[in-house]
Parts: sequence; C-alpha cells; structure tokens
Amino acid sequence: MGSTLLSIEALQRDLTNAEGELAKASANRARASQLESQWMTEVASLRNLIQVRQERMNPADPTKDSPAASSHEERQTASLDSSKDGSLSLAASEGADINRVNWMAGLIAASGTLGITPPEILKAAERDGIKLHRNYPYIVLRKLVDKDRAVKRRGRYYKKES
Repeated sequence: MGSTLLSIEALQRDLTNAEGELAKASANRARASQLESQWMTEVASLRNLIQVRQERMNPADPTKDSPAASSHEERQTASLDSSKDGSLSLAASEGADINRVNWMAGLIAASGTLGITPPEILKAAERDGIKLHRNYPYIVLRKLVDKDRAVKRRGRYYKKES
C-alpha cells in the first residue's frame, strides 16, 4: 500500500506540473493569437491603403459621380452586396475604401480557436480607427455565416473550415 501512495503522490506532482505548463501554453497561445490578429489587421489596412492610393492616382472613370455629388444618406450608409464571384463586398461609406467585411473576416480568422464576438470586433475597430455602427458587426457576421465563411457557436464566431 505504501508504494501505491507514493505513486499517487508522484502522479499528483506530475498533474500540478502539467497544469502549470498548460496554463503557460494557454497564455502563450492567447498572446500569439492577439499578435497574429494585430498583424492581420495591419496587413489588411496596408493593402486597403495601397488600393485607395492607387485608385486616387489612376481613377477608373473620371465621369463617375463624385462623393460630393451623392446624397448625405448614401454616404452615411454602407451596404453589403454579393459580388459576381459570390464573395461579400462592401460599398464603403463617405468615400472610404476600407473593405470592412474582409477586415472582419480577417479578425475571425485571426481569432483561431478562441473565436470572436461582435463587441470584440467593435473594440478592434475602435482600436484600428475604423468607424462602425454598433449593429454593423452583427449584420456582417450573419452574412458571413450565410455565405459559409464563418460559423457561430455559443455566441462566438469562428472561421469556417474548408
């Protein structure tokens, strides 16, 4: 019976050590996920900035209506459309060419196994200087789920695995 007791004590020490290592690994994973999310956001932002500047340098059609010619209501609202290839695109408000849908899809992908909630998306948008209506993430997330680009589980959104 003495050897069994020693074995249980040894296993309990191993369990305590394993729990500590698991906690460290979880903390490292969370930090890595946050860092990945930040880099994905930066990459998406830089891509959008390049696109905006390229379009300013090479306007596609100078006869198109300028943002000043469109109504205030049209500039204030953003609408989701299905593009020809079936992916989501965003008609950005106030002349901004930020593709908020793809930005949100990037956040979802960056969240990995942790997933992301609409309030977390709103905080990330505020951090990144992207203006979003408080209901906008809910609308986009529903559309991403409908388009099989995301999955909702227990109020959190995850990237849809191919």
